[in-house]
Amino acid sequence: MPEITPSRFFRYAAEHHAVLVDLHYQQGRISEADLLAIIRKHADDKSPGAHHVLDQLLQLGFIEIDAASSAAYEMTRHVANLLDVLLRQHRLTSVQVIQAYVDDLSASSLELHKTVSENQDAQTVRVLNELTDSIERLRQDSRNNRDAIIAAAVRAKVNADQATVQERFAEINRLWTKYIVPLRDMIDDSKILDGVLDGLEKELRWCRTEVNHDAVLKSEMRGAQARLLRMRREVKQDFHESLREISPLYHDLRRDSRLVRGAALALDRADRQGHRQLKLRSSLALPVWRQEGQLDDTELRAYLYEVRDYQPGRPAPLAEATDQDVAGYIEPDDLARKVHASLPIPDAWSWLIDQYPRASTAQILRAHTRLMRGDWGTVRRAGNPARYRTITHEILAVPLEIRPLEVGQTNE
Repeated sequence: MPEITPSRFFRYAAEHHAVLVDLHYQQGRISEADLLAIIRKHADDKSPGAHHVLDQLLQLGFIEIDAASSAAYEMTRHVANLLDVLLRQHRLTSVQVIQAYVDDLSASSLELHKTVSENQDAQTVRVLNELTDSIERLRQDSRNNRDAIIAAAVRAKVNADQATVQERFAEINRLWTKYIVPLRDMIDDSKILDGVLDGLEKELRWCRTEVNHDAVLKSEMRGAQARLLRMRREVKQDFHESLREISPLYHDLRRDSRLVRGAALALDRADRQGHRQLKLRSSLALPVWRQEGQLDDTELRAYLYEVRDYQPGRPAPLAEATDQDVAGYIEPDDLARKVHASLPIPDAWSWLIDQYPRASTAQILRAHTRLMRGDWGTVRRAGNPARYRTITHEILAVPLEIRPLEVGQTNE
């Protein structure tokens, strides 16, 4: 195949875009006679011959010979994917493919650790490029799945009069069982995706500290972290939007489909065996409607008079804060001053309880969360879990050590 330049490829695509769009909507193999008919349909007086256009489409990689027949053609996958995006014809990606992406990210994380540890900068760049490519492919396939599922849900709603309940439920049920449920198991139940991505995020943070000697490589690490964060956010948004769109439709159609199947079976039995065989009176148990406990006009009028004469009293005043509430409050500025004055802190839990002996457990937990952010020093978990007692509770937690930031060190 001759070299294909981008300018030649896109210029030819622009000149024959109508042929490419028609060919794309064939969604599969097309015979040579049908392909030539499509080319002739969009030709004008100045157009080259249909066979010449077919040869150009082959040479430029728009189409290829079908694997099962030399007299048929199909659109190449990269062109079909591009037209999918342009024409909003979304292709669903199975959970098995997404699992393969996750496995690839896990393997790339291990390889990245190895290349950074051995100071192989060139290999590190290669692994980073492969890693970001997998991240972007996972993000794009997640977005395509969301758009495809939402489009299918819209079609099921719009075609309520054209398609039967069973036909619409069959399509929605296929999406539910093949895409929604397995992806929910991966994201919400077993947390497989979160586990791999958490590990990758920690690995990238570690790698950034190890490549401080190379500003360009550190910038690439930062870019990979940003792509990973965006992908995690959008994958969860895509899944929950898909679930929110299809879940009510799935349950409604499932209920209606069961009703329709049950009614069809009942009518068939009634037709073959008579309606008495259905035993509707005992099965349905229709209730008898009675009027009981009705208020007469006199009682209702007396009640309304009582409501009209009702005079509400003054509401009870709000309770003022007690001395205990004020004394137990940990002021953020005061906390910052005490932390800076006490660094290094070998055990944050003990230090907080000693500094604020009258603080409630909730205040201690809030202050500890502030310390864990690393705003005032380097944070590190140290030692085995220990027990700490506040004025109302006992806390079982791992000690938290806080050291002063070194010169030139940031909290990134």
